[in-house]
Amino acid sequence: EILLVSFLPSLTGYRDAIAFVILIVVLLVKPTGLLGEKVTDKV
Repeated sequence: EILLVSFLPSLTGYRDAIAFVILIVVLLVKPTGLLGEKVTDKV
């Protein structure tokens, strides 16, 4: 978030929005968490 704003200072007003977008993307890509275990269905 801070790196993006430092490279593109015109986005300073969108810091919170950028943080939420990053959070949502991480949750969509890795819904079990960064250190989560893989969930397997036992049949």
